[in-house]
Amino acid sequence: MNNSVVVRGNYPQGVLWKLEGIEIPTPNHFSNLGGSGGAISMLSSNVIGKSDFYTGAFPAEIGNATAAVFDLNFRDGNKDKPEYSVALGTLGTEVSTEGPMDKQKRSSYLVNYRYSTLALLKHVINLQGQSPDYQDLSFKFKWDSRKLGFFSLFGLGGYNKYSRESKKDSSKWDSDEPNLSDNGDNLYGVIGLSHQAFVKPDAYVKTVISASYTGSKDRADTLNPADQYVNVRVSHDAFTDRALRISSFYNEKLDSRNTIRTGFVFQQLSYNLNNVNYDDPEKEWKQVLLGNGNTQFYQAFAQWKYRVTDKLTLHTGLHGSYLALNGKRSLEPRAGISYRYRGQVFSLAAGLHSRPQQISTYLFENVSAEDAHTHPNKNLDLTRAAHFVLGYEKFFSLISVRTKVEAYYQYLYKIPVEQKIPGGFSAINMADIYDLGNTAPLVSRGNGQNYGIDLSVEKPFSNDYYFMSALSLFNSTYTNFAGKTFNSKYNRNYSFNIIGGKEWQAKRNSHRVYGASGKLLASGGVRNSVIDIPASVAAGREELVADQYYTKQGPVYFRFDFSAYIKTNRKRSTHTLSLEIQNATNHQNLYGYYFDSRTGEQKTAWQLGILPNIGYKIEFH
Repeated sequence: MNNSVVVRGNYPQGVLWKLEGIEIPTPNHFSNLGGSGGAISMLSSNVIGKSDFYTGAFPAEIGNATAAVFDLNFRDGNKDKPEYSVALGTLGTEVSTEGPMDKQKRSSYLVNYRYSTLALLKHVINLQGQSPDYQDLSFKFKWDSRKLGFFSLFGLGGYNKYSRESKKDSSKWDSDEPNLSDNGDNLYGVIGLSHQAFVKPDAYVKTVISASYTGSKDRADTLNPADQYVNVRVSHDAFTDRALRISSFYNEKLDSRNTIRTGFVFQQLSYNLNNVNYDDPEKEWKQVLLGNGNTQFYQAFAQWKYRVTDKLTLHTGLHGSYLALNGKRSLEPRAGISYRYRGQVFSLAAGLHSRPQQISTYLFENVSAEDAHTHPNKNLDLTRAAHFVLGYEKFFSLISVRTKVEAYYQYLYKIPVEQKIPGGFSAINMADIYDLGNTAPLVSRGNGQNYGIDLSVEKPFSNDYYFMSALSLFNSTYTNFAGKTFNSKYNRNYSFNIIGGKEWQAKRNSHRVYGASGKLLASGGVRNSVIDIPASVAAGREELVADQYYTKQGPVYFRFDFSAYIKTNRKRSTHTLSLEIQNATNHQNLYGYYFDSRTGEQKTAWQLGILPNIGYKIEFH
């Protein structure tokens, strides 16, 4: 199960995540090094405040992104009175507290903690024999110092672990590596301090300093039937990813028509990877993947907003990036124009964007490969993307409905591809660092393109109901080292989702509210390359048919989620009893195909089926 975010056919690694104005690692439980997703998000709806989502042609202040940007902010705690909430459910427990920190009500705190285990449901749903559990903590403390400005201390942390035990009965072994048991854990943490102060009535400075840590360990054992099923360690891998970040910008409204913003971002990045496997025939441990090192990444920008008229607005700016590891740099002009007329907005935007590879990709060492090199990918360039977006938006005030249409074209270049013919590897399809195993050195000679149209209709909550619907039609392709064009891994061609909900007031009890909501998602099927079965059998590992990369598309992805609740409001508390069912129809959605080295056959992996959750929540003050 993976919640990687795919926007307009772009690869998930092109997505930038920001929290309180500064970049953070992807906030997911059960993630891999170099990956952008995981099984479960660490972000709780209890703490998320105002946030922005950019899908293309980003303003000049945003760098280090080629696909999309999630700009998240935690909400402030209640400055007037303390509030508490406790939620209990079959998926876990969530506790939160917030309130003022002084009698003058100039400061506040917000803390949220979650603990969950799916072990309670492992006999009801298929977890592939695993028993995962996780916990996370979010917090924000904010002070208004009057003379010195606003200070915020914020953080997000998570810990998860999983285990899978093999059956001690060889007659029940019917899958790839059936005698394998493994366990692992992940640790994630971000802490930051922000400061915002006005230097004059129409100008302010905001600075954010943060530190982040991501670490993971995985251990695998095999059972030997010939030796009374004794556990034997066969592999061990561990990685750490650390970063120190500083961002600062100056914003000034020069007059009623002109606003400028300029700033910089500094990042100190480091990582360590160690992956070893036990070679049974040779009775020794062998290094498979290795890598460690550090570098710095610098960004600077300047942007200008000019209101030409009351209806016409111009945005322009310049963003620069520099990677100290290999001296690669990028200079990126951005420009956009919007015109407002009778509740309508016409917009046009274009810009160049870039993003370095994961530091693990630059410092990766494929020790087990025959043509192993020390840091073969160290000189890779920054991946570039040229975005062009044409948009139209209209707001229907009488019914509070907003519609938006965007047509776009994105040209991606300097994408790392495998320097090999035939060879289909491209970083545009990369899931995590382990995809680099057995690859030849990469060169920044690949390219790709995404184009399509997005349509959305949304109505915020009013008159006791809300809804939002979005349709995306797109095409996503890439070229390999030989210059041949293929569908990208994420080219599903279309995506449709609709979400909505309604509340009803109880007639006989004014304190009681009934509510229901639903979410439907449908998209084109996942894409897979064609597995060469004879070659895979001969090699003892998965081999692909040359020039048939991502030509095989699976069935339509379909999922319907449903929830219902009863909310009772008391003088000092609110009680909510809820039922949530994810994938309520228990539709089988394809995850992918893989080669089973034990049977010499192609096998199918499926995503998680129906997932119910019964919960109770109390909020009080």
